Amino acid sequence: MNESEIFSTRIKLLRESLGMTQSDFSDFIGMTQQALSAYERRKISPSLEILTKIAKKCDISIDWLCGLSDNKILNISFNTYCDIADILFQISGITKMRLGIDPNANSPYITFETKILCDFLNEWNDASNILKNSSINKKITKTMFDAWKKSKLEELCKIPVREGQQN
Repeated sequence: MNESEIFSTRIKLLRESLGMTQSDFSDFIGMTQQALSAYERRKISPSLEILTKIAKKCDISIDWLCGLSDNKILNISFNTYCDIADILFQISGITKMRLGIDPNANSPYITFETKILCDFLNEWNDASNILKNSSINKKITKTMFDAWKKSKLEELCKIPVREGQQN
């Protein structure tokens, strides 16, 4: 895929992941719906100004948008526990999240009521257990885990959060 194909695919993926129509997204970004449609159909390429505006408004990486990286989210640095708590608050504002205390271990836990996230966490747990408990060469097992992680993230990137909340 060349750069314009990657951008057109990713701008559409981004818009759909936000659960927005072209009209909604173009209003959100501050461009015309016709321009957005042309970007998605590879008729025109965006200026650096537009790329920057999209990245800032959507809190994503320009490198991801242009296909230079597979990391969609800007690198988040965790310097204090406040940074981690803030992310948890953001997550709880997006999807149904339940906090509890495991009476057997007297330790807190977080669960999600969203089926998509529950299924993902169960798969992650299974994959992590295989990684930890496998008698297979650790390098091979790590490679398998990384392949699962990449595949799972690609799958989840196609599911808008609004859709995920309903499942």
